[in-house]
Parts: sequence; structure tokens; C-alpha cells
Amino acid sequence: MFDQQIEKNHVVERNVSLDALRVFCMFLIVLGHAIVHGQVLESLSQRSMQFYLVSIIRAFLSVHVDCFVMLSGYFLCMHTFRLKKVFSLWIQAFFWSLLLYLLLCACGVVAFQWGALLKACLPFTQRRYWFVTSYFLMYLLMPFLNAAIRTMSQRQHAAFLTAFFAVYIALQNVVFWIKFTSMDETDPLLFAFLYVLAAYFRRYPPKRTRKNYISIMTLLCLFAAAWKIVVSELTSRITGRAMGADVFLANNSITMILAAACLFRFFEGLQISNRHVQKITVLLTPLTFGVYLIHEQPEVRKFLWWQLLRPDRFAKSPLLVGILIGIAAAVFLTCAILEFFRQKAFNTLYVEKIISAISNKAESCSAWLTRNAFRLKKDGEGQ
Repeated sequence: MFDQQIEKNHVVERNVSLDALRVFCMFLIVLGHAIVHGQVLESLSQRSMQFYLVSIIRAFLSVHVDCFVMLSGYFLCMHTFRLKKVFSLWIQAFFWSLLLYLLLCACGVVAFQWGALLKACLPFTQRRYWFVTSYFLMYLLMPFLNAAIRTMSQRQHAAFLTAFFAVYIALQNVVFWIKFTSMDETDPLLFAFLYVLAAYFRRYPPKRTRKNYISIMTLLCLFAAAWKIVVSELTSRITGRAMGADVFLANNSITMILAAACLFRFFEGLQISNRHVQKITVLLTPLTFGVYLIHEQPEVRKFLWWQLLRPDRFAKSPLLVGILIGIAAAVFLTCAILEFFRQKAFNTLYVEKIISAISNKAESCSAWLTRNAFRLKKDGEGQ
């Protein structure tokens, strides 16, 4: 998500179709939050057509996070680690976390608390944005992941992905071996796997047609939806509440990882020639991370879905799906506009230049500390 701004002098031409995937996935994230945070499914009868329809839609939405991480791996595996990106990521998350909290306090939406203010100032450590925290930790591993990726042959690369998938993903779904692997759907280790998977896609072109990928993705998502519907009904009858219905909808499930990989491969080979679509994609792509930070800010999230919009109110409406899409589109565009003005303000105030100067100093200091701590020679010495 955060790797969206590629250096202007980079020799590799940006794949607009993958930028379109980034925008599309962010919209799916907002739509998914409208369903989950808005408690739409909880407001529907488990035997109603609306419940079946929304369950199927949610299954197709659940590929978004994995696709976002793979987008990062696809582009970053060809780049070098830049401390500036770490600082920029932190500043952007800090800005929206703190500003939105203070605005909601000023408007009387939430009561001011010093403890909550401290959490707003620490968006990484307090899990206010679980995705950002996991992404941040994955990005710190980027130099080592890239070093391993460059030294592996295609056979070794494929063997690593197969072994990891079998042990850390398949076993959890097939025999529920969670305590052994200790990896949930928000784990940075999962992000690292998706990073390496996308790097494989970058290095080795697909051998199947785009039609095959969409067909496989559709079957996987339909299976996940069917599992949720059937298991919800069975466990509700036996225990009185639904249990294990979302096991194949998690980011670390067999179905969602494979479905996300198929969707990624489809967009990777997609050629977007329409100039209007290209312009809209180029305009929206740098704003997607801000869309996430704004609408997922914890205080905003509660106010947005529980008080302001309340999608559950429309649960019985025959136009439910259209209403949910309209709500998601409105939230997406509003957040995109806010992020657009933030970027303009930061450019006017030379914030990015300040971040670059600080990161350069920090890189020099960290390199000096590392050389002295481990008694390393400078690059080029002793050769």
C-alpha cells in the first residue's frame, strides 16, 4: 500500500492495471467494513436471501488485504530499503490518528481522555491500525527478503512457497493446528510470505490465461461463502450460535490466499488502454493509503459505522446491496478528497523534504552505529 509512489527515474514502467487493482481493493476494503463494522450480517436472518447474498459478496471482498500486501511485494522486491519511507509512513499515520481524534473531541463526538490522546499519538504500538503495524514490520524485513529472493533459483523459490503454505497456512485450515504455527491473519509473518509470493510473480510470468484465474477465484470464493452459510446454520442449531463459519474467509486461509493470488495474476496481465480510466487510476492510487487511515481511525470507525451511517438500518431493504455500494463509494471519495488536501498541505510546507533530511541523517547514524557495534568495514574497504 505504501509503496505506491515509485521514483521518477526508475527504469521499470508502472503497471497501470496493478494501480487499478490497488484502488479496487481499497474500495473493497471500505465496502467490507460497511458490512462487518456496520453489523449488516448480524441484522439479517440466517435463512433469508439477503443473508445468502451478502455472505457471497463478503467472500469475494475478503481478498483485498492479501492483494494489497502482494502489490507491495511485487514492486518493493526490485527496490532498495529507504528509511525515508518508514518516516513518511509514521508521519502520515500519526497525522490522521491525532488530528481526527482531536476533531472528534472538539465536535463533542467523543470525550477527551489523556490516555486516548496518548494512544492517538502512538498509532503503531497501540494496534490502532493493525495493517499498518504489520506492514511496517514487514517493510523492516525488506532488505533481507530481497536478498533471499535474489539468491534463490525458481525451483528453490517455489519450494519455499510450497513448504510455507503447507505448514503455516494449510495445516491451520485442515486440522486447525493454530497453536503450532501461532500465526493469525494479522501476523507480519503472513505479510512476509505474501511479499515473497508476489516477488515470484514478478520474476516468473504467468502460464495460465486470465480467464482461468478468474474462474478459480470464483470457485474459491463461492466455496468460502457456502461454508459460512452451511456451517452457520448447523452450528446455530447445535450450539445456539454460529461457530467456525469464517475460517475460510480469513486473510491467512487457503481459500483467500489462493483467490487473492488469482485476482492479482488476472490484473497483472490486464491491459488498460482507456485514457479516462488511466487518469482516474493515476489520480486515486496515491490517495488509497490515506483512505484507509481516515476511515479506519478507531474513533472515526465507531462514529462512522455505529452512529452516522449505520448500514444495519438497511438490512431489510430490497436495495441493500446497492445502498452498501453507495455508502462505500461515498466514504471512499470523501476520504480520498481529505487525503488529497493533506498531500497538498504537506508539499506546501515542505514536510517531505524535512522527512528526507531527517531520514538521511538517521541512515548515516545507524550505519555508523552498526559498523562500530559489529566492527564492520565501510563499503569498499578491504577489497
